[in-house]
Amino acid sequence: MKILRTILLPALLLLALLCPKVGQANSGNNGYATQIREGKSALNKKLWRKAIEHFHNALSWDRDSVSAHLGLGQAYVHLGRKNHATREFNTVLYHRPGLSSAKEGLEIVQKPDYYDTFFVEISNFAKETPGNALIRATLADQLMRRKQPEEARKEAEEAIKLNPKLGDPYCTLGHLLIAEGKDEEARPLLLKAIRLDRFDDDAFAALGDLEVKQKRYKQAASYYRTAVGLAPDEVAEYKKLLVVLTELKRDEEVEKTKRTLSELEKVQNKTP
Repeated sequence: MKILRTILLPALLLLALLCPKVGQANSGNNGYATQIREGKSALNKKLWRKAIEHFHNALSWDRDSVSAHLGLGQAYVHLGRKNHATREFNTVLYHRPGLSSAKEGLEIVQKPDYYDTFFVEISNFAKETPGNALIRATLADQLMRRKQPEEARKEAEEAIKLNPKLGDPYCTLGHLLIAEGKDEEARPLLLKAIRLDRFDDDAFAALGDLEVKQKRYKQAASYYRTAVGLAPDEVAEYKKLLVVLTELKRDEEVEKTKRTLSELEKVQNKTP
């Protein structure tokens, strides 16, 4: 994919050089080191979802790991997940201000034409490799975000045919049904998405939204807790969690969530 070759290659090379250095503090932890190493390997092999899984696992040992957050940012860039990538790069810059690879990644996703450029490249790549399920699933997600539901549905269904164990296209189909007001048809698809991909914070958040509509706040809180656990710097999901916790009168957790939100907003205001 041209965008990967011409724009992201310098950042990926910097990542490869940087990760061993920033991970030295955790070098005694074999589990952490293994996840970082496997995540980097997955990035090199263009296995973006596998990379995300490994870097999330690394964060279970060290939530502030620069290596893990930087790797997540790179993987999300390749999946066209601008907001997710921005969040990860900002987290890196909070802990390591001025880090060139994070600044470069942030510059890439903040370009005004990022989505348009990515869409053109992912569309071309899908034509070149029609049997690549992940590319078709990524294209489906991009089509959905561009308000092209029928085309998005077609690509998602094709991705499922190619690889029924890929969670992304089920999440996309679920979102499309929610947009059509078909919440109960969307639910099983979103549930399947999280069974296949336990790191899909979007699917967990969408399930939380469905529970809120039914005023099932306890279930909604459970989904939102998982979503913020997977995306600990996502302010929007913390706000949703705060609403349902308030409804449940979980005063202690409400105060804790308020403090977390306050800290997140400080981080976001500090990062460039």
